[in-house]
Amino acid sequence: MAQNGTVQGDLSAAQRRAIEALLSEPSIDAAAEASGVGRRTLHRWLSDDATFTAALRAVQDRAIDAAVSRLAGAAGDAADVLASIAN
Repeated sequence: MAQNGTVQGDLSAAQRRAIEALLSEPSIDAAAEASGVGRRTLHRWLSDDATFTAALRAVQDRAIDAAVSRLAGAAGDAADVLASIAN
């Protein structure tokens, strides 16, 4: 079942926690610890579980799209600040 255009509805609660942790933690091992998932389990999901990796990619894509939108919206103001500093 798709959830928000992804396959996250097919994931376990632990897998959803792991995806959230992968977005915010600096390493896979840190994400495993933060989400309460074993390191070996998370590494296995990343290498062998197509549903998990597809959901992770979808969440990463949405995060990147949101960041690009914020940057595009702030670009004019940033250019104005840089121009004022340069003058």
